Amino acid sequence: MTPNEVKELEIQKSIIKHVDDFQSFRFNAGAGAGKTHALIETLKYVIVNKIAATNSPQKIACITYTNVAVDEIKSRLGNSETVHVSTIHERLWEIIKRYQPQLLICHRDEVIGHIEQCSLDLTTSDKAHFFISLDAVQQQEFTQFAIQTKDLFLQSKNLKAAPFKNAYSKSEITKPEFLDNCLRNLEKFKYTVGLLYKKQRLEGCLERIDAGEEKRVNYDSKVNSDRLYYMKFSHDTLLKYGLKLVETYPILCRIIVDSYPYFFIDEYQDTHSNVIKFVKTVHNYARENNKDWVVGYFGDTAQSIYDDGVGRKIADLHGGLINVDKVFNRRSHQQIIDVANRIRADEIIQVPIFEERNTGSARFFHNSSEDK
Repeated sequence: MTPNEVKELEIQKSIIKHVDDFQSFRFNAGAGAGKTHALIETLKYVIVNKIAATNSPQKIACITYTNVAVDEIKSRLGNSETVHVSTIHERLWEIIKRYQPQLLICHRDEVIGHIEQCSLDLTTSDKAHFFISLDAVQQQEFTQFAIQTKDLFLQSKNLKAAPFKNAYSKSEITKPEFLDNCLRNLEKFKYTVGLLYKKQRLEGCLERIDAGEEKRVNYDSKVNSDRLYYMKFSHDTLLKYGLKLVETYPILCRIIVDSYPYFFIDEYQDTHSNVIKFVKTVHNYARENNKDWVVGYFGDTAQSIYDDGVGRKIADLHGGLINVDKVFNRRSHQQIIDVANRIRADEIIQVPIFEERNTGSARFFHNSSEDK
């Protein structure tokens, strides 16, 4: 075993020690360093020495960003009922979906927030200028007309200007005298009418919730936008609801701590800030209540792909973590690593794990000119 391999092993041992001591940590390593290997070895250690050794009914949560990454970890880890490997959305929904009364409160608040935003847009947005210029009576008259002609609007909204206006002219529903003025700018007309329909649907949803007719809300993993009035929400709203629940109900933090005393997050740099806040809230609960719980983040701030990932902001969002850095690169020769180090420009200065990997050449070209 080479000196660098010995040092690499020591790094893995330090991760294990943090797990043993329930000291939450961030493992940061560059490309080719073996981040997934380190995660897999940590999971195997916990399975054998913490769960199986004590016949514990508790589980290990392993969160990663994509379904492809989930499959990769499962294939390298092997079959295990002890480790729940999933995306954050899948795991979070499994945790919170049973708390429907509390979710309903979150959903009601979200609906009210969207109603208020619609009202604000109808009174301040330049796109709703013609509506804003109407007096209160005219606004009410236009709103009623828009609602009465909803089917007409939906059937005609993709038409060009002339046929769109012609469709309204043929309508048998009594038209406001000022309708022609409203139709002068079709983009603004369609925007405003769309807002009125959205507000109406949301108000109807709120009425059903308050009347006790709606008792369940669901996460729809197949869409990227909310359909709040159908009692369904999408990915980002799931994260928002999850964060609100753990911030509002400490008992949920306790359930998470007791169910998943070991919580590992892969590719943390691409994780949404609300996920980090969620985990930080659980972490704070565990410390304040002397509960054994550890979170381990595995990733590389220099490999952020998605704009909504936390990247380097993780240190601000979840302070108090122990940093474990790994500088060894198992994949590349020194010449390639030198180029990568210049691009990174952070605390990770990689070296090849094997000294003989120091042959060949690599060049990196970039155009600093703003001309395209």
